[in-house]
Amino acid sequence: MLAAYSVREEAAQRKGGPARNEVGCNSLIRAVRRLMSRQDMVLPVEPLLPGWVRSLFSARLNSDALAAYSCEFDTV
Repeated sequence: MLAAYSVREEAAQRKGGPARNEVGCNSLIRAVRRLMSRQDMVLPVEPLLPGWVRSLFSARLNSDALAAYSCEFDTV
């Protein structure tokens, strides 16, 4: 599960803001899928393969935009 929030707007929490340190959910999802793919976590399992990405929620919390997603991984 990963989440991001933005004090700007909903689009910024998905795509990121204008500053380099304002990472959005889309960038986080891409990074997690890239880093976790083909890993076995030193367990006796086949390497992880990226699965579905599901939106858990996207809402305003106080005056900030908040979104959470789940990234699923499978083994063969």
